[in-house]
Amino acid sequence: MATFRSFLSLGTIGARRFKPSPSSATATAGSAAASAAASRLLDSHPFGTAPSSSTADSDPPPTSSSKPSVSPDAVEAFQPGGRKRKDGDPSPQTKSLFARLRDKYSISAQRHRIELGERLFRAAQRRASDRTWHVDGRVPFDFRRRHALIALHVWFLHRRLIADRSEDSDLWLMVQEELFDALWNDSRARIRSEGVQEVTVNKHLKDVQSLTFKICTHLDHAFAEYAADMERRHEELVGVVWVHLLNRDEDVPRDAVVRLAAYVEFEFQNIMFLLPDEHFAEGRVAWGSTPDFSDMVDNEGKPLPPLEEDGKIGEGQLKLPTQLPKKWLEALTDAGDKYYWNVETMKSQWEEPTSETG
Repeated sequence: MATFRSFLSLGTIGARRFKPSPSSATATAGSAAASAAASRLLDSHPFGTAPSSSTADSDPPPTSSSKPSVSPDAVEAFQPGGRKRKDGDPSPQTKSLFARLRDKYSISAQRHRIELGERLFRAAQRRASDRTWHVDGRVPFDFRRRHALIALHVWFLHRRLIADRSEDSDLWLMVQEELFDALWNDSRARIRSEGVQEVTVNKHLKDVQSLTFKICTHLDHAFAEYAADMERRHEELVGVVWVHLLNRDEDVPRDAVVRLAAYVEFEFQNIMFLLPDEHFAEGRVAWGSTPDFSDMVDNEGKPLPPLEEDGKIGEGQLKLPTQLPKKWLEALTDAGDKYYWNVETMKSQWEEPTSETG
């Protein structure tokens, strides 16, 4: 079976396919306008301040109580591989040939890359599995939308990995391969859980990979093409959300689409500029708060009817993810069989946990 392991060059696709990156002078001139536009956008769609750690055994990195704005270096970082090095950081590719070969081929280094890639993927998976997207945000709970949410959060981490310009840049590119391998393995398990015939699993996986590639390419295009234009970039992100995350669902109000697009901008800033290097190097990801979906209105400006606990909304019925007791998560075996595990006790079981399970 052929899997797409060529994501090492994913960050450069936007530069090859679309217009060239703006010059440094253009980027500098646009950074002030981008910063002001970002502040207005984030202020209009508050997300709160408390980050949620995506790994059960680690503390989240400290964060400021204020909303982030676009940093002066943000415009450069929107370009492929554009996370600027700090003063005093080693220049790229300063490791010896022996050190690079050891990082690539030694057993311990391979084990480390696999573990780190897995941790980063689980961080993206847990954030994408938050019930807020489907309950408060009214995002339909089906395979395509769920996968698009996972792919979106994997893309955030992918951009951080390819942006590194330190002597470990080769290492991060190899970690990126492990990150996408974990995504494909999880996708295969979710495909099997849908009950498809085993002989068609690989075909469906290729379709999922193609969908993922389109999402990542469109996001790359949005940030590369409109690096110095915050307003235009937001419009493009609205299109990304509408086409890929919501699959052009007419039942989702534009208000929700706009808030989701603002979240993409906000989370990009968080992962690229606020997440400390030492935390990221350990696979510890503190996501920003999920969007505030309160007081949403429909496309005619009328308040949306409340969503009941069982998913009923007005005359309709919305499918919702299962509400599990605290500390319990849903997982899948490689065969696609569902089981549950407790992130605190590490206990796993086949039966759905209840409040009495503990």
